[in-house]
Amino acid sequence: MLDVVRRRLGGRVADRGAATAGLILLGAFGALALVFLAVLPLLSGTEQSSRAQTAADAAALGGAEHLRDHLLRGVVSLRPGDSLLDLLPGTTGDATAAATMAGRNGASLREYDRSGRRVEVRVRLNEPGAAGTSPVEARAVAQLGNGLDLGACRLGEEAPEPPPTPSPTPEGEEATPEPSPAPTLYAFTCAGVLSWQGEDLTDLAGALRDALREPLLPRLVA
Repeated sequence: MLDVVRRRLGGRVADRGAATAGLILLGAFGALALVFLAVLPLLSGTEQSSRAQTAADAAALGGAEHLRDHLLRGVVSLRPGDSLLDLLPGTTGDATAAATMAGRNGASLREYDRSGRRVEVRVRLNEPGAAGTSPVEARAVAQLGNGLDLGACRLGEEAPEPPPTPSPTPEGEEATPEPSPAPTLYAFTCAGVLSWQGEDLTDLAGALRDALREPLLPRLVA
């Protein structure tokens, strides 16, 4: 009889222990679920911020790259006294390039500003923010080259020295042909750092295109 009572009491204790353990596990899972639900929006917001910044960087570099291409194509039209700054176009083309790059990264271009060789953009993701908040935005700044002053990159010319006046030809002797004038020498300099010279503007433009490709590479600065 006592053995039966003991077995029944032991079973009840075991059942209570199992129930208690089950409640503890249920509470732990509930707590983890609450933590997950609290952290999920933060993780989503961080991921969206990263994508927005990527879109902004791409847009800024896209606008700056359009400027670079325009400048490299335009050096053939340089005339004495012109600088690279004079070749910069209106902002329509480079803003379109920036908007295209933003769109490829799931964002829209909201602001575009250009000052000389510097491009600044603001983009917005094409989706709501985490937990129904406003779409995430980001900014980026890119520029052409590293410290290259476009206004100080200028084409100049050196007028040839006039040929000497020939001496009068003695009577009865054949006249000496007048000497040909010396060719005009063109020189392109960038703030005294870079310098190219040539007598033919077309040849000089080709050399400038090749020489300026790397110094004008766009880079992010903010």
